[in-house]
Formats: sequence, structure tokens, C-alpha cells
Amino acid sequence: MFLSLFIFFILGFLTHSFKLHLKFRNFTPIYGPSSYPILRCLISFYKNRHRLLDWYTQLLSESPTQTILVQRFGAPQTIITANPDNVEYILKTNFINYPKGKSFTDILGDFLGRGIFNVDGELWSAQRKLAGHEFSTNSLREFVVKTLEEVVETRLVPLLIQAAKSGKVLDLQDVLRRFAFDTICKVSLGTDLHCLDDFYRRK
Repeated sequence: MFLSLFIFFILGFLTHSFKLHLKFRNFTPIYGPSSYPILRCLISFYKNRHRLLDWYTQLLSESPTQTILVQRFGAPQTIITANPDNVEYILKTNFINYPKGKSFTDILGDFLGRGIFNVDGELWSAQRKLAGHEFSTNSLREFVVKTLEEVVETRLVPLLIQAAKSGKVLDLQDVLRRFAFDTICKVSLGTDLHCLDDFYRRK
């Protein structure tokens, strides 16, 4: 008896949820994955859990506003945007209203500490002023150009020449990613990881 009532309740709930879903999707212009009451987009999210970036990219390309809303059971609401106007508004025009938040700073605290990439408010403003002054100096610009020239002349160009001579096919996206990573680490961290050298030895 109890089992029959429970099954009847579940079926009724699912029917009602489906009707609400149809009504909600027909009259509310919200772009994103299929969303159901309570579960939200948990089913779609689970199906695409191994390709989340590709899935988000597909949804963004289908959205007229280049912005999607992702809601799933057991997780906070997430808004993802690829709209340049939104990005400028968040990162520049109204940056003060979009803090990283405690959850973000706690997760990356051991890695980023209390640096500019992991703080908000007055501490962020103070560090930004210091960083802005340093990044505007001629010495830093000269150092960046010198580092780029060194990596290009001693690693990137020889790798491309060797590949051309041997007739080997290179994945340029991988090569340029490694080039950028080597350069950024050398400029910002003072560490040379030799990613391009690893690529050359592997090939």
C-alpha cells in the first residue's frame, strides 16, 4: 500500500514538473541548457561532464546574447558570458561590484596567497596601483621585449626550421601555447620551464 502511494506521488510530481518546465521554457527568455524544476540542468550537465568547455562553448554560440544561465541541483547558480560588453562591464566599468569572493580566495589561497590575483577591495586597489606603476616603466617593457626576442630566436625559430627541414608536421597550437607559457613564466616568475625544449625532444 505504502509503495503504491509512493509511486503515485512520484509520477504525479514528475508530471507536474514536466508541465511547469514546458510553461517555463515557452514564456521565459532564458538561454542555457534544458532546465527542470528542482533538478534544473543536472541531467544535461551530467551527460556533458567530460566535455564541459565544449558544451559551454556550444551553448554560448547558440545564445543570441552570448550569455547563458546554468542552474543544477546541489550547486550555485552560474552565469557564463562571452559577450564583450558584459566582460568590459564586469572587469572594468563596474569591477567593484564583482568580487572574487571567499570561496575563490580560500581555494587558491595556498597557491596565490594574498597577491593581486586573489584579493578584493582596498587590498586589491593598493596592489593594482603598485603593479600599474611597475608595468608602465620602460625597464619592464625592455625586459619583456628582450625575453620575447630570446625565446623566439633560440627556441621557436630553430624548432620551426628543424620541422621544415625534416618534413615533420607540428601542432602549431601546442607549439605557440608552450612558447607563451615559457615567456610568461620567465617574465612574471623568473623561472624557465623549457616547455618548447620538451616539445622538441619529444618530436
